[in-house]
Amino acid sequence: MKFVVDLMLGNLARWLRILGYDTVYGVKDDEELLKISKEQKRILITSDRKLARKAKDVVFIKNGLSIEEQLVLLKKTLNLKIPNEPQLRCPNCNALLRKAKKEEIEELKEMIKRENKKWKPTQNVYFCENCKKFYWEGSHWKNMKKVLLKVAESK
Repeated sequence: MKFVVDLMLGNLARWLRILGYDTVYGVKDDEELLKISKEQKRILITSDRKLARKAKDVVFIKNGLSIEEQLVLLKKTLNLKIPNEPQLRCPNCNALLRKAKKEEIEELKEMIKRENKKWKPTQNVYFCENCKKFYWEGSHWKNMKKVLLKVAESK
């Protein structure tokens, strides 16, 4: 399942990527969103009623829903699979992540040390080749897992 998400649902786009779904985000033009949806066989997710009426494969999400409510809606509407763990897709750019190399982890440790931040070097570290960002299993990872568990258990 692949998605294209309108600009009003950026948080949802990041979560879909965290779940491992190929998700296009950042397109400003409605006609371009429709074109991407059709040509790339992506489900359009939007909170724009006018845009939703023009699309073939679309999920409309009303404003004001929490991320949990949005994911539950997609789970029910599309039978979206909710993994127990965040997946290896960059929430920033949609590229696949890879495990960081030892030398990259050492660079990251030095950078964090310079910024006087805390980090446990035993955590798994992932790297995005595209946007050059690092990701690791910190406290935010635990919080994401809690959200995923709530969504997975919802009926």
